[in-house]
Amino acid sequence: VLHLVNLAAPSAPPIPIANVAEFAFDDAAQWIAYAIATPDELGNSLQLRRLSTGETRVLDTYKASYRRITWADSSTALAALRVDSDTSNSVDEIVTALVWPRVATPAEMLIIDGKTSGLPAGQVLSADYAIAFSATANALYVGLRAPRPPRPRTSGPGASASSAPAPG
Repeated sequence: VLHLVNLAAPSAPPIPIANVAEFAFDDAAQWIAYAIATPDELGNSLQLRRLSTGETRVLDTYKASYRRITWADSSTALAALRVDSDTSNSVDEIVTALVWPRVATPAEMLIIDGKTSGLPAGQVLSADYAIAFSATANALYVGLRAPRPPRPRTSGPGASASSAPAPG
């Protein structure tokens, strides 16, 4: 549980926020962005709270984890990685960079994923690397990697052969 404490008003009770996996404050300390993570991922989201008013907004919700919450220097530009690890329909985790040029206008979300033009062919976004804004906050630097090979299935239709010795 994350507890927000108002140091300017020490008698005010702390504000608890449950299931916070990661958080980051903007440089001006006006906003906190945080990732909610639940065991089944059904309630996972990226949320934003204006500290002066307590107004809270859900920026994105998805059955995935949110990582690498990053603010641009001296700006209200925000970015985070959404990592979908449910590989039942794919061979690799799916990483998407979510970018808000101005968090005060959350409808302006930009999405950077494997279909974004300008990314090198045969590369996917990686959750293993930090993300960062350029000095002017008009570019986001992301890590790339080669896709991972498919994992062999161990049960169900199309499963790979058992490792048990053949009868002989």
